[in-house]
Amino acid sequence: MKRKKLIIYITLLVVSSCNQQNTAKLEEALKTTIKQNNCYFKLKENNNTKEIEIQSQCDNDLRLFYGKVLFDFIQNLENEKLVFNNYTIKDSNGSTIQSFTRNHFFEVKKRKILFDKLTEDVQKGQILTLYNLFTSELKNSISKEKLTSEINKLSFENNHQFEGLDVFSNTNIDYVGFSSIIGGKSRFTTTFSMEQVDSIYGFTIN
Repeated sequence: MKRKKLIIYITLLVVSSCNQQNTAKLEEALKTTIKQNNCYFKLKENNNTKEIEIQSQCDNDLRLFYGKVLFDFIQNLENEKLVFNNYTIKDSNGSTIQSFTRNHFFEVKKRKILFDKLTEDVQKGQILTLYNLFTSELKNSISKEKLTSEINKLSFENNHQFEGLDVFSNTNIDYVGFSSIIGGKSRFTTTFSMEQVDSIYGFTIN
């Protein structure tokens, strides 16, 4: 009987220690996210359903901003080896702005990696990969030569800043749009389907 009590006691200590470690990791991930985005957020966690939610404490009406914050937060959680099934961000009024499942985020991340590569290509004036990913509708609206000419009119400094992302639906299809500021003045955006990573459905640079 004494042995059983000892085993139970040790188990409780281990669980308590794990919870404390996870809490510290959560706080570290949140602290890093706050520093990256210059905005304070409240954290709400549900261990039973493996869901996590952050709520903005500053006023901002840009969905791109909230998308970036949620993306940064999930990345920071991954760096701390913490994984959840659902991730949600709300504005200061408590309204849900963006919400990702774990698989949803994985698909967004794949497209973000491609978007970063395309942004670097555009900075160098290399548009072949970008243009080849255009849907036929986009290619019908602008030729490769015209696109090259338009991009060459812009002068890019060798730096860019990720502005944000937005996941949205249109005609029952999910899309994700990314935006970066190149050289502090030109905005580069692309829109991908969430169903296939190798097609660009929307594009702007100005």
